Amino acid sequence: MNESLQIQLNKGVKFLTGEKKSLMCNTNNAEGLFVSNECRDIIETAVREKICFQELFKSIEDDESRDYMRRLAEELDKLGMWKHEDTDKLDCSVMSISYDITNDCNLRCRHCCVSAGANGKEFDLSTEDIINNLYKIALIQPFSIIISGGEPLVRSDFFEIIQCVRKFYDGSLMLMTNATLIDKKTAAFIEKNFYSVDVSIDGIDEESCSYLRGKGTFQKCLTGIENLKDAGVKKITASMVVTSQNKHLKKDFHLLCDKLEIRPVFRCLDNSGRAREIYEEAERKEACFDYTKMEEYFEKNKIYRTKPQIFACQGAKREFQIDSGGSIFPCGVLMDDMFSMGNLCEIEDFKDYLENCKFKNTKGYKNFRGFFPDQVEICRDCNKNLLCFSCVNEVRRFVESGRNQKLCKENQCYFDLYWKEYEGV
Repeated sequence: MNESLQIQLNKGVKFLTGEKKSLMCNTNNAEGLFVSNECRDIIETAVREKICFQELFKSIEDDESRDYMRRLAEELDKLGMWKHEDTDKLDCSVMSISYDITNDCNLRCRHCCVSAGANGKEFDLSTEDIINNLYKIALIQPFSIIISGGEPLVRSDFFEIIQCVRKFYDGSLMLMTNATLIDKKTAAFIEKNFYSVDVSIDGIDEESCSYLRGKGTFQKCLTGIENLKDAGVKKITASMVVTSQNKHLKKDFHLLCDKLEIRPVFRCLDNSGRAREIYEEAERKEACFDYTKMEEYFEKNKIYRTKPQIFACQGAKREFQIDSGGSIFPCGVLMDDMFSMGNLCEIEDFKDYLENCKFKNTKGYKNFRGFFPDQVEICRDCNKNLLCFSCVNEVRRFVESGRNQKLCKENQCYFDLYWKEYEGV
């Protein structure tokens, strides 16, 4: 750490203060650290007086306290708390851009957040337009490009599109698929062109899988995975959207993935598209919250040794989603018209559009930003509003649920436990 730097907090770093200690939160990366209120006061004073780290350390006369403050400053630097340069530009090299090349799909999954297949190919772009859009994306050299849908493999020009992409992009190309259409020839093509594959399964057998994805899909999916493995694809993940019907199967899903030698990923049920129906059904069946066992669970499992969840939504920051018509959204779970931030087909310089944050001038971005905890009316004045959510869609679901008082009470009780004093901590 350069001790000659002026002490400045990174944009998005905030303090949540309790009686004796404060949680220093980084909403850029979800990192956090508890510090004493005395240390918080020292940091805030140093920032206000615009002094450098050297001046701060010299001002502390006690050797032990000075060494502690230096170690604390270095730890906070590792967590990205300090500002090192003046720039409001986004870094495209760390971005993940997901592109839906179709809204068509061979399945009609109940939990599909985009209702894929409902409109068939009605809103799909031509081969030429898709390649042009992917070329614009490739010019920014993002960390990864994710090819998604719908089901990407239903397009007859899938091979042609990917071959063109590989002529101008040599970065991490990823595929999201239901794997039911992956035969040996397709698997060999995927191994040659893709860095990784994410397969949606959502169950552990035919019965549990068919509830969301329809009958006969489980074995087809397993066959697709085996074809990928036989072709030499090394990075395969299997995802399960957690619902009230399958949440008891998470352990078994881990075991299934261990058997298949692939990595499991669990995703939250969304509240858009066809998924809205089962989402609302789960809301109605919600179990009562047991307040009496909360503190016992918290202490027994030593939850206090971990940092709380911190709101650090990466939408419209490190990730963007582009639908089959070219519309740009903050992320894959906010693909409603109200969050549209322009259309890639109409943007000549996509790199300039992202790096210089021109999308922030759109109504869609302002609607997106309106669901941040510091903007929502019921949350903005709460001193723990950064701890209740991890993404904007969670805030949106909270606002739309009509259960605000109940959830606030649960969260308040839970997070208050973090501010208690525990032996050995």
